Amino acid sequence: LSFSESDPFNFGSVQTGDVASKTFILNNLGKKTATNLNLSVSNNLFSISAETCPDDGTLNPDASCLVTVAYAPTAPNSASAELRAIYHNGEATQITQRILAGTGTPSALGHLTLQSINPVDFGAVTVGANANTIVIVKNDGSADVTALVFSAILPSTAGFSYGTSGYGAYTP
Repeated sequence: LSFSESDPFNFGSVQTGDVASKTFILNNLGKKTATNLNLSVSNNLFSISAETCPDDGTLNPDASCLVTVAYAPTAPNSASAELRAIYHNGEATQITQRILAGTGTPSALGHLTLQSINPVDFGAVTVGANANTIVIVKNDGSADVTALVFSAILPSTAGFSYGTSGYGAYTP
């Protein structure tokens, strides 16, 4: 048996959260029927998402079936696996394989992080006076964040207010 495509087959760069698929052709180039056919991949970032091989686990001479492999990275790093067809050729158990590779890339999502001290400390404030502070929010994602709205969840007696410029005031 033999898989189509180059060895190794590289899925290229795929954003985390996305899925890339490739359909391979598994050909029986031998003169005997392959039996006990079992397909697998060696890394859970890759999976067999579809296949057309006979349900009885046989593949006749000069016959072929399709095996679709999906690559779904969960983190921005490289990954590899083996696509395997384990079968019996009439004399012994055989393995044919195709090396798979892919690189997860950060998804195009904004990701906001609070860069200021949390909780925000206004220090000691005299009754009736104001204290201002700056809260820094950073987008460390790979896409712009739009329609950003700030709000504070405080008791109604907390005396906190904030402006659209990002400055907060505390009046005890």
